[in-house]
Amino acid sequence: MKVAIMQPYFFPYIGYFQLIAATDVFVFYDDVNFIKKGWIHRNNFLFNQSRSLVSIPLKKPSQNKKIDEILIHQENFEIWKKKFLKSIFQNYKCSPHFEEIWELINSFFSKNFTSISELSMESVKAVCSYLNIKRMFLTSSTLDYNRNQNAEEKILEINHLLKSSEYYNLSGGKHLYEGKNFKKKNISLKFMKDKGSKYPQQRKGFEANLSIIDVLMFNDIPAITNMLSNYTITE
Repeated sequence: MKVAIMQPYFFPYIGYFQLIAATDVFVFYDDVNFIKKGWIHRNNFLFNQSRSLVSIPLKKPSQNKKIDEILIHQENFEIWKKKFLKSIFQNYKCSPHFEEIWELINSFFSKNFTSISELSMESVKAVCSYLNIKRMFLTSSTLDYNRNQNAEEKILEINHLLKSSEYYNLSGGKHLYEGKNFKKKNISLKFMKDKGSKYPQQRKGFEANLSIIDVLMFNDIPAITNMLSNYTITE
């Protein structure tokens, strides 16, 4: 059983989906502390031909709260949503796959979300559905494990609970874990890194690691499927 555990991100970059595609079970890590400068409620898009950071308005966000406790600021969100959709339309309307992705985005934002964890998790699932990535999705907040442990011990316990044989993480998390501790539990610890999937963005140069929306706008499903396997694995 291959398992990955990640915080829910808002329409995350291609590496996040590589992680999902490489595993059998994907756990949204939603009962850990919220990070204000993380990717739970924000992401980069290609607006006005340059990298632009967009953040969803939240109601009293605090790093002392768990992700699943953070609420969306509903009044500000409605204003933000109109502005965001207008920016997507203006900046991506000439992209080759605009029509189908515009429909996907509008369908997504027609739903009502109260918490940022719900919105971000559903953004991931919507893209997986479009790309026909069928995986088992779980949320850590619904699992029965001891939360009064350090970060590595919690990850190990969740893996043990799910009878994992391989635990996958993105390469940026290498400093968080010790392979020997996973080996003691008969779990192989693996780290993934995107090789740097490039594609035409109708501009000079290439802006990497933008939201998956950028990837979807410029690539068809077969091309993205190829990108999903364009990574290296280290232990």
